[in-house]
Amino acid sequence: MAMRLLASLGRFCWAVFAFIFHLLSAILWSIVYTALAIASPFIYVGRLCTKTVLLPLRFLAQFEALWYFLGVAAVTGALFAAACHLVLRTCVWLFVLDSQPASASAPIPATGHDAISYRAARLAKRQRELRKDLHQAKLGLLVASLPVVKSPPPASGTSAVSPGTKMRSLTRETILEDSDEDDSDW
Repeated sequence: MAMRLLASLGRFCWAVFAFIFHLLSAILWSIVYTALAIASPFIYVGRLCTKTVLLPLRFLAQFEALWYFLGVAAVTGALFAAACHLVLRTCVWLFVLDSQPASASAPIPATGHDAISYRAARLAKRQRELRKDLHQAKLGLLVASLPVVKSPPPASGTSAVSPGTKMRSLTRETILEDSDEDDSDW
């Protein structure tokens, strides 16, 4: 009898726990379904945004082997560059190749003209030429006031008409004549 009592008590407890479990699960699932029904537009928009944002990455995922190759190449290049840098820095340190003589650390003075001295020299040259031209103009006025009859000019190589130019004789100049036989422009 005690066994039957324990068995019926066990079935009763099992029925109570099953009822509570089914009641809580029904309440919980009704809350979940209600929340999903309210949130479904937001979930739809979120999925749409996610697909739109990830579209370029899906395109790039097609080149997966290329990305592996480029990644390995970049890592290999970085390791090789680091090794070369370390080897060369060690060689420079061992052979003391980076020491500079004392004169090399002092700044080298600038030679030649800078813009200011160039402009000053150009201005001085223009002023000298202006004074020279003014002096020659005064001499020209003086020559104009001399008598009309005067001795022939000396047989020098300069022209009296325009000072500073050389006279050319007619034998030195070439005269080109048109030819009727040739119709070309040459």
